[in-house]
Amino acid sequence: MESRGCRNAQDLVKDIRSGMTDQELMKKYNVSFEKLHQTFEKLMKRKAIAPGQLYGRQSFFPQTVAVEFDAVCKWAARDSTGAAIAGFRMTNITKESLEKLNKLIDALSFGA
Repeated sequence: MESRGCRNAQDLVKDIRSGMTDQELMKKYNVSFEKLHQTFEKLMKRKAIAPGQLYGRQSFFPQTVAVEFDAVCKWAARDSTGAAIAGFRMTNITKESLEKLNKLIDALSFGA
């Protein structure tokens, strides 16, 4: 995709905004699932597209994100519905897990 230049990047952004699925984009641009995800990352870094515009895409939002860390509970309570809520302070996290967590938080902020 990159080798075809800026024109294809502009077309890709239009196609994403038009609602094309990952599968349709992969077929149209003849790229793998991994390459599509890498291209989404590049488009976001260049501010050509906001993270919120990629919400719901399989290639950008995996079903689960494994993040491991140690934490200390700082408070616990019940909300108005009676559900338990709590706040924690992280005491240790690996560099890899921190990167995953930051990426998830950025993605969920929808470019706000």
